[in-house]
Amino acid sequence: MNNTSNTKFTFNGGNTNIREVNSGIVINQPSPLPHPVKRARGIGVVTIKAVESTAVADVFGLTAKPDDATGQRFYMGEVDAADGPAPLVAARTLQQGNRSIMPTLEKLRDAWNPAIFVIVGVGGAIYEKLRIGDVVVADRVFYYDLRREAADGMHYRGEGWPAPAAITHAMNSFFDDYGEMPHFKSAGGQFRVFSGPIGSGDAVITDADSRIRTYLQTVNEKVLAVDTESGGLVQFCHEAPPPQPDWLVVRGISDHADQKKNEKRQPLAARNAATTLQQLIPHLRAGA
Repeated sequence: MNNTSNTKFTFNGGNTNIREVNSGIVINQPSPLPHPVKRARGIGVVTIKAVESTAVADVFGLTAKPDDATGQRFYMGEVDAADGPAPLVAARTLQQGNRSIMPTLEKLRDAWNPAIFVIVGVGGAIYEKLRIGDVVVADRVFYYDLRREAADGMHYRGEGWPAPAAITHAMNSFFDDYGEMPHFKSAGGQFRVFSGPIGSGDAVITDADSRIRTYLQTVNEKVLAVDTESGGLVQFCHEAPPPQPDWLVVRGISDHADQKKNEKRQPLAARNAATTLQQLIPHLRAGA
């Protein structure tokens, strides 16, 4: 006589079947949780300030469409990427900072699943040769807010992420075509495009002698600029389920992260950043 009993348990959403056969135990391993893989295609652009959203919408001729559930506005259009026409969808975060960018990235991924996420907007220069209106395309992001406070002072524990290989290849092609320091024209005159590392954290820097500036230039003397969202972007892409999206950061310089920081030149810097992305897109592969 074959005595067999079946018992089913659920662990973390997956089913495990435990069967007792002739006094022996047979365990079937849990099935993986279902996670449909969508076909990644297109470019998702994230902005933080109104001047950045306006610049992106104007440069790319995007159409605004509000989300019925939340009221968040999305800007939609199409661009010619290196591998053919691709959708471009832009959205503005609820507020500034590395935390607020996460929900917007999730909405873009869930609704459109872009192959590339891009931050386009303004940033502060810490490299002395950068001028207001110049643009920095990040080849690496250093997150500067990890630290330990002790009696003997502040001990920084920064993290660094290189740009994805596909993005770096696209950047190399862009600079091959336009030169090591391309010059483009905008309403405010000519501006230059640089490639190099940037620092990111939630602390806004308005001091030329800031310890964060000193730390970043100690970690990598070539750090060009700082912002408050890129750290969240790269962490989101790093933790995304496969196939992981690529990421790109394009920052127009609106100030020098010092006591003179203000918002007067942000519209110019935002427009130059959007114009630079427009020139970069023909070198980007926007997915399968």
